[in-house]
Amino acid sequence: MKEYRLLIDGEWKESGQVRDIQSPFDRSSAGKVHWAERSQVEEALAAAERAFVETRKLSGYERSQALAKISQGIKNRKEELAR
Repeated sequence: MKEYRLLIDGEWKESGQVRDIQSPFDRSSAGKVHWAERSQVEEALAAAERAFVETRKLSGYERSQALAKISQGIKNRKEELAR
């Protein structure tokens, strides 16, 4: 069974609580996900704020290039992400 950790500030982290996730299609088990603790949510919000401050410094062109790379990454993994 696949277990999904938390991506916080560029690092994969675990939490003290893991929950089962179910497929909305047939209610079968789709894996396990780490449930963020309050401190981890606060850490993630702080990281997002720092990223926002840095991203605002980029030109429109630089932001569009970053979004294009993200888009290509999603396209490259579309079969995996669709499962």
